[in-house]
Amino acid sequence: MSSAVSTGAFLTTVCLAHLVLGALMGVLVHEFGADMLSLWPVGPALCH
Repeated sequence: MSSAVSTGAFLTTVCLAHLVLGALMGVLVHEFGADMLSLWPVGPALCH
């Protein structure tokens, strides 16, 4: 029972995180436009 609840909570958290990140990216792209898109390849490079 607890495993099902924790799985549901995890999926809910992931969905909320995706919504928040999507909203933030939408705002950034709207505010900065092409400048943000040109900087996009830098993100994965910094992660490595």
